[in-house]
Amino acid sequence: IQYNRLLLHTAEEGSWMWRFSRLVSEMPRFQTYFADLPFKVLVQVLDRIFHEPLKSVELVWKSGRRQPYLSLNYIPDFRMPVLVPKAPMWVSEHFLSHHDYLPALPSEAAVIVSYCLDCENGTEDAIAESGADSATAPKFARDKWQRRIFRQLTSYQADIICLQLVEAEGFSASCSNASAIRCDLGSAPPKYHGESGGAAPAENLVANRALDFEASAGATRDKCAASDANSLRNASLLGALVDRLEAEDFEWILAPAQVQDCEDPGRSCANAILWKRARWAPDKWGASSSGSLYVSLCPQHGPADSRFGVACVGGRNAQDFSLQLQSFSGRLEPPYVLCAATGSTVGSVTSKVMKDLGFERCRSAHKEVLGKELPWTAMQPGSQEAPKLCCSDAIWLFGASLCTLAAVAGHSGPPAIKNAWNGQVCRKTFPTDHLPLVIAVRDDVQHDDETVELSAQLQIVNT
Repeated sequence: IQYNRLLLHTAEEGSWMWRFSRLVSEMPRFQTYFADLPFKVLVQVLDRIFHEPLKSVELVWKSGRRQPYLSLNYIPDFRMPVLVPKAPMWVSEHFLSHHDYLPALPSEAAVIVSYCLDCENGTEDAIAESGADSATAPKFARDKWQRRIFRQLTSYQADIICLQLVEAEGFSASCSNASAIRCDLGSAPPKYHGESGGAAPAENLVANRALDFEASAGATRDKCAASDANSLRNASLLGALVDRLEAEDFEWILAPAQVQDCEDPGRSCANAILWKRARWAPDKWGASSSGSLYVSLCPQHGPADSRFGVACVGGRNAQDFSLQLQSFSGRLEPPYVLCAATGSTVGSVTSKVMKDLGFERCRSAHKEVLGKELPWTAMQPGSQEAPKLCCSDAIWLFGASLCTLAAVAGHSGPPAIKNAWNGQVCRKTFPTDHLPLVIAVRDDVQHDDETVELSAQLQIVNT
């Protein structure tokens, strides 16, 4: 129900209950079984189906109503979208409409999903926890687990997707679009950073950007080597997701993530940025040796000189996060968004790291809409206890012209537990150890007056 617009937004007012006749008329799966049944036969069939209590739903007959209702018999905890006051009409239509055909996004706007796919105990354990068929039919179980992740990536109709710590092996940094200019990011901070790690003067930042980006215009255009392409297709979760997202008209850049993994030193992973080909064209892209990524995107149907940057980092601890973030210092030009899996608590450790590296002027996209960070974005499964929760994932905005218009809120309670005796998380609901982050953002460089009015109300939570 979390990812079905019809069910999420058409329940009876004040309850999670649906008219059975509406489900039959609007949902193909219900139509297949019930559409042609006479009413008397339908009642007999439903009586048989609900003769024994079902796990998730129950049939309810309201007095004076000829048609039955389908009702949840548990208390749901859905992540609901929150919109800023006076948000444009397309924002509410995009997040709240149950129609299949959503409105086209303005050229200066984007819906962004940032999702860390890391599993602390490894993907095989996550797959095994998803269902009993993992032992008898491992290929089927892995495919089902991958489909759950893919569903979370595509349900919000995002046109930009950032992935962190995706299971992958045997490939190098690459871009699916050979016309984009590659500008390698360094693995160490620029020379003008002193021992204190403070930010450099503005003129040095400009000069460094010119060195890294403009002077690289004559660099050879990157092309994926055949060996890399073959390795990518065989790279487990990463290859499966790239294949499916390419079929959905996405292009991509990706790079191996150099992160510490004490549990399994041989486990390798990648970070990736994907964008809709119909909406964005890559201008320049860069990847550091530590796994941080950046791409400068041009809108396909916007001003020719317009640019929108997307940066991505993913680490398992503060040291990973700091190392990847260093490669950006002084090299990125606003406006851009930074999607990050930090490996530490957002707001304490991360704030100091970002300040030391000259990123103190960033703004949290979720704080702008919700007034605070999400309650939790990651879980650390325990062996004999409930998982520990923390907020370690975030999306930050850089540039005064960027404005957050909506964000999907977090869960009000802890994750669903499959087995109370060992604290095992329900992998049908949480296929990885992290929640996907979803925001709608607009570059208001051409709408300064509207930006001022909207920014004054960003701290108001629209309930």
